[in-house]
Amino acid sequence: MPPRLNIHIGLAKTGTTTIQAAMHGNRDRLAEHGVTYGFERMNHSVRLLVAFQSDPMGYPVVVNAGIDAADLPRLGESARQRLASEIARCKTPHYLISGEAASSFSLEDVKRIRALTDDLGVGDIRILCYVRDPISFARSIVQQRLKSGARLGELKYRRPGPAFRQRIEPWIETFGRDSLKIVAFETACRHRGGLPGSMLEAILGTEVTLPEIPEQKRQNASLCLEAALLLDALNARHPYLVDGGIGPNRSRGDANVLLRGIRGTPFHLGPDFDREVAADAADDVAWLREVSGQADLFGGYEAMTHRTYPEPAWSTETLEDVAATLFSQRAELTQPKG
Repeated sequence: MPPRLNIHIGLAKTGTTTIQAAMHGNRDRLAEHGVTYGFERMNHSVRLLVAFQSDPMGYPVVVNAGIDAADLPRLGESARQRLASEIARCKTPHYLISGEAASSFSLEDVKRIRALTDDLGVGDIRILCYVRDPISFARSIVQQRLKSGARLGELKYRRPGPAFRQRIEPWIETFGRDSLKIVAFETACRHRGGLPGSMLEAILGTEVTLPEIPEQKRQNASLCLEAALLLDALNARHPYLVDGGIGPNRSRGDANVLLRGIRGTPFHLGPDFDREVAADAADDVAWLREVSGQADLFGGYEAMTHRTYPEPAWSTETLEDVAATLFSQRAELTQPKG
């Protein structure tokens, strides 16, 4: 009898890397509990993209993997054969794959997965989808883009939305609503076993705790408000991106090194930003609550739009001076210790 196929599709900013690291690093422990973690790598996005997506070269993760467009037919066929072989040989009741890129698949892309599972006789399929409330999602995306060189002023007016319906509906149309398991990121973070424990409970229906492994340590921790403003000042003085590449005065991921561990005011973009994000996402959230059967999903996060926020502890002048000092010390601060 084929295993249940569990497909974890993200969504973005919901701890996908933490979950993948835990599953990949505890393969033997997972197998003891009846779960096989697929493929040989931690993140399965590239495999899923080349196997099922209509234009995989449009994804930076594929380009960064050094894949040539001419090799896509061969690589796609190889990935499909590998997936089919692993499912056919799976000795546990559950087979799990995880790739956040799958949340961007079109209906046609998802149907290609369905065609493969039909050929394999796999009828028991669970789509695992973690979701984050639109306001905290938007703040997290803003920080990510800030670390990639964007300016806070422009980001306030380019409000990112989670696009729940766009990302999830193709999976519902293909596999049915009953196949979908929606988990609130905020709730999963409070699980006794953390995000990985939450994932395993969603799969197994019982609590399993995995030992923490080094890869689970956060590599993209949230910045406080002062650190974010500091990075904004640094981006103004020394742009992160210049002519399509990393600027001559910057280095890849330098924000995580320079600003790591700075304590201060919790990051926010003000009540107007929160209200606009909530208004933009209102229909999307209503749809998600309806299809998930969770009327209280996100626990009334809309109340966040009525909050008042403290001003940053540092003045603009202080932030600019600290940014200049940090930049002058960047070589020493970002140099690996040996």
